[in-house]
Amino acid sequence: MESGVVDVAIVGGGIVGLSITFALRNSGLSITCIDPDMKPEGHATLAAGAMLGAFAEVTADQASALDREEMRFRHASAKLYPELLAALEDASGCAVHSGMGTFIIATPFGRYDARNLKAIASAAEVMGEVCEPVDPDDIPGYRPHGAARAYQALFLRDEGFIDTSTLIEALRAALAFDQNVSLCADRVASLIQDAGRVRGVRLAGGGAISAGKVVLAAGASTQAVLEASVGLYDIGFPKIVPGKGVGITIRSSDVSLPHVIRTPNRDFACGMHAVPRSAGAIYLGATNRVVGTPGADGGPTAGELHGLLHSGLHEINTAFRTAVFEGARFGSRPLTTDRYPVVGRSNVDGLLIASGTYRNGVVMAPAIAAIIAAELLEKPCPLSHAFGIRTATVSRTFSEIAAAGVEDLVSFIQEPTGSLPYGRSDELRNVVHALLEMAVGDDATFASLRSETRDMFHEHPLNEFVPILYYRLHQFMQQRNAASISTGPLTDVG
Repeated sequence: MESGVVDVAIVGGGIVGLSITFALRNSGLSITCIDPDMKPEGHATLAAGAMLGAFAEVTADQASALDREEMRFRHASAKLYPELLAALEDASGCAVHSGMGTFIIATPFGRYDARNLKAIASAAEVMGEVCEPVDPDDIPGYRPHGAARAYQALFLRDEGFIDTSTLIEALRAALAFDQNVSLCADRVASLIQDAGRVRGVRLAGGGAISAGKVVLAAGASTQAVLEASVGLYDIGFPKIVPGKGVGITIRSSDVSLPHVIRTPNRDFACGMHAVPRSAGAIYLGATNRVVGTPGADGGPTAGELHGLLHSGLHEINTAFRTAVFEGARFGSRPLTTDRYPVVGRSNVDGLLIASGTYRNGVVMAPAIAAIIAAELLEKPCPLSHAFGIRTATVSRTFSEIAAAGVEDLVSFIQEPTGSLPYGRSDELRNVVHALLEMAVGDDATFASLRSETRDMFHEHPLNEFVPILYYRLHQFMQQRNAASISTGPLTDVG
């Protein structure tokens, strides 16, 4: 139980909330950072691979102006880490394990790995960063199974990584030295409002904290806090939904890993990656399960652990098979319905938002902390950005969303082997896309197709109708895709 009055209440003690609190040190403001020690939805920061991926997160299918702006935001934030870590180690007396260098590999397991490597190289060139083609055989610690050997690789010399266990430990230790900061191990149940202004928080354990300003940096719990606060269900920005991620830690005496080795993003997630951790441990990650899918609630599932180990052994290093399994961590990441973060003053007095970072909370944390701290201290914003309060808009058609989603879905359901024989992966993509369009979309051509397939069933009322339908839908999508060839269809690789 906690009660009192402070200048700022920060809801959330993950990397974003703690970074904001640290950025306000020595400000003279009284601050309480609120976060439970044990969370039923896990701890997203401690479960993260924590790659500082300004460019490695780039994919060819996300090339809008806002996508490019988000890449620049990640890049600007990653550049703040050296100064942040120096200040943090000085304030805490704790060493934070971090390093530089990321190898990105294209393997036969990734349908679009090659085009994504091309997009990554292009983004790095635009930002003036070093991105070197390398021979996969020259990557330290890389010894995959022959069937999964990379056919192309890049090295991002200045793209780093960090061990979040040591990072969180250092942040909490540094804040313990600040007499104006308190850490409250409780959950915020709702926000306190009065006369159209947020004036504090109610705690799940009882009691309340009054505050001049509240910063909602609760990650995936942000939406639940808003929905529990009368009148704040919709305060003018995209809804936030949780996406569970799982990573594991192993220790191997046979593998030395000085740099990150990862694939491009795949299957709704950030691909397969192996990240050096402190004391010689290695992190393997990561999965992604958005709310409403099997396995999205609760801890790591057997399937998630199997997928990580299978991919890690086959795509990174077969010697991982003799590694000691140290444990698994999971956490829920905050995903906005328009996929971009929300940072800054809300349209309700007294409330600031710092959430929606999805898989990029660690890399974005320094920039977000600088922006929120400047707002609270009434100073000029140190970083320009396009991720303030906004109304969610649908910038893509259902067909575009379905096509991209089906690509990842079909790849996802083929884990861990990654392919079907005889080109049936393509057939399955086309059939699932067509069925989605027929069920949900409003394209008139699919209404006609639905009518046609019903007539086919009446003509062939047999079990064998199903393969007839399967091949008809595949044929229809082939013809439709060929008709739009001028838009630049994706090229299969691997």
